[in-house]
Amino acid sequence: MNHLKIKFHLINGKIYLYLLLIFFFSTCKKEITSSSGNAVRIYGQTLFTQVKKAIITSKDDVVFVGQEKGAGSILVFDKDFSLKFHEALYDFNGGTGSYNNVAENSEGNFIFSGFGSSGRLHTNLNAMEGFATKHDESYQYQQFVGFNSGGLSQAYAAIDNPEGDFIIAGEALNVSGIIFAINPKKPLFHFKRYPFYRNPVSGETVQRVLNVCRTSDDDYFFTGFWSKPDAPWKYGNWSMRAKFKDTFEVIDLFLDSSDFRSSSNGEIWIHMNSTLIPVSDGFMVGSYYSTDGPYKRGMELIKMSHNNQLLWKKHYYGLGMAEFKNMVETDFGYILTGSTFDPNTGSFVKQKAYTLAVDKSGNRIWDHAFGSDDQMTVAHTAKQYPDHIRVAGTFQDSGGSIGFIQYKLDNSGKLIEDLN
Repeated sequence: MNHLKIKFHLINGKIYLYLLLIFFFSTCKKEITSSSGNAVRIYGQTLFTQVKKAIITSKDDVVFVGQEKGAGSILVFDKDFSLKFHEALYDFNGGTGSYNNVAENSEGNFIFSGFGSSGRLHTNLNAMEGFATKHDESYQYQQFVGFNSGGLSQAYAAIDNPEGDFIIAGEALNVSGIIFAINPKKPLFHFKRYPFYRNPVSGETVQRVLNVCRTSDDDYFFTGFWSKPDAPWKYGNWSMRAKFKDTFEVIDLFLDSSDFRSSSNGEIWIHMNSTLIPVSDGFMVGSYYSTDGPYKRGMELIKMSHNNQLLWKKHYYGLGMAEFKNMVETDFGYILTGSTFDPNTGSFVKQKAYTLAVDKSGNRIWDHAFGSDDQMTVAHTAKQYPDHIRVAGTFQDSGGSIGFIQYKLDNSGKLIEDLN
């Protein structure tokens, strides 16, 4: 039955309005047929205007996060791609917001991260506030942490630990990287902040902290990108090991200057797409990569050692160009998801969902492109099962409406017709 449910929360001295919009999805489920005759499950024309991240959970739900009509939004489908949960966060002051990321913890709960504003987003950066929210295994809201007064304007990733600390990676108001360690259950929020400032001599700046993972009780690993003044709109990778208990202690910081990703101001959000996975012998970092020139975009895969040394780096370009969205671990190596298109078309709209399988050394095994020439289709995440690989993503028509798709590949990268 179609319905609209409204919930109110008093959070951190502000009132937010949560709109649980179920009704517009109830009649959207259908199946389409690709040019090869294989079926794909989709949900068409939603209110989403941006999808920032997607994961497939331990219970096989697909969680999409992003923005719809200026609101941070969570959308969840079950394994059969039936709608399971949807919630959008609105600020009563007329501002905008977005969820940037989502992580599942060891207890099956979820930590969402993003930003909100008080309605002055485009005229006053001080109005922006990074935040993290904790939700239970049914995606119901439990807890909120956010600090505009502490200088956190964007939260790009967040995790929690058994002690109740939130470790938040993001961006400060002065457009430099920042890390927060916050425990709302302790006096004065047990608030710690580790900011990255510009080097006063060289001008080098850690501009974004994009990822965080916990490697042991008190050890954490962070990644992001940095810039230098003689290379405007060019970004290098960086990574850092740190300890946090009662104080925040940096073990080492690595600035990769072997090459730089190119961008322009309009492309800055593409570079936020990054994924960090701890593995048995180090860390894997998947991200977007670009070089100088109009058609030189690709996916980047980096292997770091446990002691924060660069082991290797590889780039992949799909049909000619590719954009990165996510990376997941498999029994043969890794799957990178995103989109690809032929630069000879001269159109960024005609993108196809792209799935790339590589072995543990980053060598290409197979790749798969899916979609039609009149839509922008993107693979946002994937998961390996014993007999297939499940892919979830989005499509967008010329009108700009975003829909959601799910399809299956076999373990050699071929599209499977049977979705059951």
